Amino acid sequence: MRRRPSSFVERALLGMLLLVRSSAFSMIQEPLTKSLSAATLLKSPAEAAKRNVWEVLVPAMWENERYLDVTVHWTSDEGCFLAAEKCVAAIQEQLPIYKRLAWVPRKDDVKKGLASSMQSFVAFCSEHLLLPKGFKARLVCGRGVSSAKCPRWHVDQVPVRYIQTLVGPGCQYLDCQGPLMNLNEITEEDDQPNNAEENTSSSLHDYVDRLIQLHPEYVKQTREGDAVILVGNEWGDRTVQPCIHKSPSGLKPWDGRILFTIDVIC
Repeated sequence: MRRRPSSFVERALLGMLLLVRSSAFSMIQEPLTKSLSAATLLKSPAEAAKRNVWEVLVPAMWENERYLDVTVHWTSDEGCFLAAEKCVAAIQEQLPIYKRLAWVPRKDDVKKGLASSMQSFVAFCSEHLLLPKGFKARLVCGRGVSSAKCPRWHVDQVPVRYIQTLVGPGCQYLDCQGPLMNLNEITEEDDQPNNAEENTSSSLHDYVDRLIQLHPEYVKQTREGDAVILVGNEWGDRTVQPCIHKSPSGLKPWDGRILFTIDVIC
């Protein structure tokens, strides 16, 4: 039978311990908004933007337009290099046999690039979210229109997402200033996810499409190799609004694209 604290000192120490535990739990639940905006642009994370390393993974014109789609989960304890190794192994399994000879000399560079991108996102999360339980990374290689994973304006149903185009044009996102200031009210009232990956409400897309025809200067686009970290609809602190974004428009049948994304697992 557990002894109840009898002295005043014991009761005070017990109360302090409970307070500390309660505070620690609440810090894990709520994000830390240190100068955070809806979109945080990262200029070419180290080792990540070497086009010649990645372009072997892009399908050629005579191949399937989208044949490589790799997803990897890892915990915070495992680290980014182990996660990158998992991703490289999964890529090799999915590659057509005739491409593996060209792939093998580049595996180490690919692993370094993926690990560098993962570390950039983990560093962001440790600053703004403490450290989540784990992460999910996805790498998709495609060509033409099929490489546009999310062609309509939407917000993601996640707390935060890392998006990097390793080959090809980057994603487009909105700087919700001035006449676009109230767009996020629409995302809260009208957007419902069509699936677990994305939110593509027709009313939001159509409304944004009409609005940006009048104000195209508020549309931003990442360059090849650059990454952007976008706040999603499940971000705990509503003082930071979710970022409206989509895949690039106007992709030609011969345009190759490799998209790398990372989500947190809460």
